[in-house]
Amino acid sequence: MKSSVSDSFVPYPDSDTAWIRSVSGRIANAADSLFGVANPEVVTINASKSDSAYFSGGTRIYTNPGFCQYSNGSNAEGEVKVSFLQLKKRGDFIRYGKPAMSGSKLLNQIAALRVIITKEGNILNISQRSEFNIRFEGVAPDEQQSIFSGDTTRYNRANFLWDVTADYASPFEELLNQQVRKSYSFLCRKTGWIGLGREIGSSNTTKLTAVAPVIFTNANTAVFAIFLNHSTVVRLTPDAGSRTFYATGIPAGTPLQLLSISRISNNKLYVGLDATIVEKNGAIVKLKPEETSLNELNNLLDRL
Repeated sequence: MKSSVSDSFVPYPDSDTAWIRSVSGRIANAADSLFGVANPEVVTINASKSDSAYFSGGTRIYTNPGFCQYSNGSNAEGEVKVSFLQLKKRGDFIRYGKPAMSGSKLLNQIAALRVIITKEGNILNISQRSEFNIRFEGVAPDEQQSIFSGDTTRYNRANFLWDVTADYASPFEELLNQQVRKSYSFLCRKTGWIGLGREIGSSNTTKLTAVAPVIFTNANTAVFAIFLNHSTVVRLTPDAGSRTFYATGIPAGTPLQLLSISRISNNKLYVGLDATIVEKNGAIVKLKPEETSLNELNNLLDRL
């Protein structure tokens, strides 16, 4: 799925170039408005019988009768709408403010799916003791993946974290149109954001620190660490005291790219992309943002 950046995309709404102790805006707020730009796929299925839906890229869902319900607990009947959005590229996770973090643990995240079910404008939940099956063909399946649930109530810089569930996605093969189709298959017990991936374990971790030229601050800049050996994106935390951006728990020796996105006075957009390998604590990466356009930023995110 190809996404695009809207003209309203800003890392922070404040164009001040001084470091401040707290920032009211979050990139997740601006990125959430991009859902309309991405045009999630919407299909209609029948909640009163066994049904299925197919989406571009090969993802399919299979439902049972009475699988969804209203907030008062009564089952939805007849036709319901399923809205589906799929993030696969590292640039997608940056656009939508979905960092690969579960608590303090890093994730090698192969995909994130957003599933919303509605009927006549009412958002529906999955019925108790029910679920629906998702078969996802976004990557070549090789081993079991954990299922994560997106929590949008956390108070942090992105206002979002992944919570691990007890469920798993398993490799699945089936014969369709005389061709073997390989996918991940898993049961979905709730709607919203659903992640597939595994925790990255390492006994040798380090702190990543980045510093930008003086006009780039926590009031106008967001910085991301992009792992080149994993499908992992981490948003760095700004520290007003030291005027740096940092992330902890980074496996030592990991090849990274640091992406900074800034919008300062006169709505000028600056982007920096710097490669690094952090071997030890105390190493500081110097960011080198350059003025760019929204179109160039969009193309860059598509290539990540």
